[in-house]
Amino acid sequence: LRNSTNEKINLIFTDAPGEWFDHWRNNTGGESSKGAKWIHENSNAFLLFADCEMLCGEERGIAKLQINSVADRLLEYIH
Repeated sequence: LRNSTNEKINLIFTDAPGEWFDHWRNNTGGESSKGAKWIHENSNAFLLFADCEMLCGEERGIAKLQINSVADRLLEYIH
């Protein structure tokens, strides 16, 4: 893409496993959270997606906790 001054802007979308972010939200320095940590350190933005079926089902409480925990972790590192 190009911005208004015709500078080139690169976009990269990652499809990281949710488990990476589950580990990262609990322990940012842990071995299992390295992938999520790398993505966070090298990105300018996040799109946070939720599993609608999980939110509507019996695991609603777990889904809400996971979403809120990841969102809270992202808020901690906003510069």
